Amino acid sequence: MFRVGLTGGIASGKSTISRLFSDLGITVIDTDIISHQLMQINQAAYIQAKQHFGIDILNEDGSIQRSILRQIIFDQPQQKEWLEKMIHPLIRQETVEQINNVASGDYVLIVVPLMFETGFNQLVDHVIAIDCPAETQLKRLLERDKIDSQLSQKMIAAQMDNQSRLSKADSILQNSDNRNRRQDVLQIHLKLIKLAQHST
Repeated sequence: MFRVGLTGGIASGKSTISRLFSDLGITVIDTDIISHQLMQINQAAYIQAKQHFGIDILNEDGSIQRSILRQIIFDQPQQKEWLEKMIHPLIRQETVEQINNVASGDYVLIVVPLMFETGFNQLVDHVIAIDCPAETQLKRLLERDKIDSQLSQKMIAAQMDNQSRLSKADSILQNSDNRNRRQDVLQIHLKLIKLAQHST
């Protein structure tokens, strides 16, 4: 199975773009969804996070209060490093299992926010990076997560800068507000089908 990675900065539109690929019949594996699943009550990452951070990060029902955990890791870089070292191998393992279970299709799309930072690009055959204007990215993040601009800037700054990400990618998808995203995705979809056919 030809493996295509999709990456982009936070709030760059990865979910929107991946849904358009899904509409074309492509299987999408989203590592953000896997991460959320691993942090559900009594799952592998949940247990380790609870032991490390304590009960202060929990809601009354025992689930992890993501806003509190996010504040901790972006205020304390060493805690962010601990969390990433703990959860990334678990995400990688689950992602590989899901890839191996894809039975049919021209290719499989794997959405990975930290594609190059985590070495996930070594698991895929082709990487698409989303190019989104910084001001649009910041606006979307503020609206989506209802957080202040200081935390938003920290979250953006914690990731690889956009130009470095684009320079490492094999293909680039523009995702400014005035783009015809569906048409852009269709064009790269047809290109990926050809690449997948030539790789077999």
